[in-house]
Amino acid sequence: MNKLPTIVWHKGCSAYRVFEHRFSAKSFNPNSSSDVTDNQQGGRFHPFIDCDGQAVPTMYIADHALGAFAETVMRGDSNSRTLTIDEIELNSLAVIEFEHDLNLVDLGSAKLAGRFDQYTTGDYQSYPLARQLAASIYNQEKSVHGISWMGKQVGIPSLRCMVLFGPRIEACNITLKNEFILSEGYGLGALQNAAMTRNADLPDSYL
Repeated sequence: MNKLPTIVWHKGCSAYRVFEHRFSAKSFNPNSSSDVTDNQQGGRFHPFIDCDGQAVPTMYIADHALGAFAETVMRGDSNSRTLTIDEIELNSLAVIEFEHDLNLVDLGSAKLAGRFDQYTTGDYQSYPLARQLAASIYNQEKSVHGISWMGKQVGIPSLRCMVLFGPRIEACNITLKNEFILSEGYGLGALQNAAMTRNADLPDSYL
């Protein structure tokens, strides 16, 4: 694989993530129990394994709450999906910052002329190839902290999404700025906004 363009996510810039709050907002998904070959498990760029056959922990973040929802509980194709009460109650929205710059492979770079769009905009059927790409980047680009792309699932052209590689970012270099449950206040408002934008259905009690 030829050298890919990179961008820098600067130290102190706020990022959003949706995560299961039984874990820390600063924790990475270990991916230890997921089947790499099953595109119904995991997400766009996970799970994948390193050159030693070990699952690589990952974390999805975005520069906007909409992107954080789109690449986690609302990911998939353009068809409407319904979130369950359990999904809503198990997850939270967090705002985090990093104590150092992140060097990210930029799949949305104009230099690539849409070469990787099938990986960043496709539905579940594209996930196996996207995971192979993530594994290649991780194993060959030793200095990068993750992958960045321009999310298009919610129709906002400038929405930047990222997946980070756990072994290259220590938890002590992640700062939790805010954490919101999705059943009230800011978290509920963000959930409702994302559902409207992403064409997702919510249980009546969350409308």
